[in-house]
Amino acid sequence: MIILSLSLHLFISGCSSITEEAEKKYHYSYKDIVEHFKKCGIEITSINSLRADVPHAESGFAFTIKDKQIGIYKFNPKVKKEREKLERISEQGFIYLCAIKYPALVNGPFVMMDHNVNPEEKKIVEAFKSFAKDSSWF
Repeated sequence: MIILSLSLHLFISGCSSITEEAEKKYHYSYKDIVEHFKKCGIEITSINSLRADVPHAESGFAFTIKDKQIGIYKFNPKVKKEREKLERISEQGFIYLCAIKYPALVNGPFVMMDHNVNPEEKKIVEAFKSFAKDSSWF
């Protein structure tokens, strides 16, 4: 019984930390991501909006880097359906769009996908993970 209680507590606290981080970083925008990527030496050649209703996100944009697109969606942690989706993506490490499974990374309210097929994958992942880690870069 104690082990079950401890496991449940760890599971719940893990989810709440994802939500807390998403709420803390929610004020950041896609413009902030673009600026951070630029500072990390990543050139974004175009930006196009994505349908946010497909992953049940608040918004989404496709960023073209080295002639390949990555997708970044923003979820609102105050909206129950979006918060639950964000927590599930964070736990599982992937997102389903139109019944297709994509590897995904979470940073605060942002979810990045298609990074794994980009020739700049390593730089993109490092930049995404370091985004908003320390607000001193602004």
